[in-house]
Amino acid sequence: RERFELLAASEADFIAFETIPCVDEALAYARLLYERPEVPAWISFAAMDPYFTWESESLATTAHALEKLPNLVAIGANCTPPRVIKPLVEQIRHRTKKLKVVYPNSGEGWDAVHRCWTGESDAGDFADFASACRALCSVRHRFNAQAEHAAVNGQLYASWSRFREQAEA
Repeated sequence: RERFELLAASEADFIAFETIPCVDEALAYARLLYERPEVPAWISFAAMDPYFTWESESLATTAHALEKLPNLVAIGANCTPPRVIKPLVEQIRHRTKKLKVVYPNSGEGWDAVHRCWTGESDAGDFADFASACRALCSVRHRFNAQAEHAAVNGQLYASWSRFREQAEA
């Protein structure tokens, strides 16, 4: 609560609640947002597959449960393999009218024992996907930290500020 209040008072454009592993945590943030309706935010889950959080809870059902929170402007996923993103958005888009926000990982897996990334990077083509599903996608490729873009309704933006300017127009 204390951190939330500090962020809420900061005049940030949004608060991003990210890498949420379970519904209970999302609902705790929803309660905080309910108490501060002037604070816009999004919630992005860490998903194990297109259908479930890491606690095996339905993402579509959760998106529907969060639909009525007016200051929650987007729902989506981060720190999730790129191959999961398109079917995940397809699952939640039928349960919420909110923006969908996705920023996947590189597609590699985390080896907790050796504390390193393993496997192959597979970023995919998220600009085409964003255009097709009318989602907000911000993609950072681990192999190119400079490559950060937002894609909305088929238009690419090199920075968040340019996206916001367009969105506010």
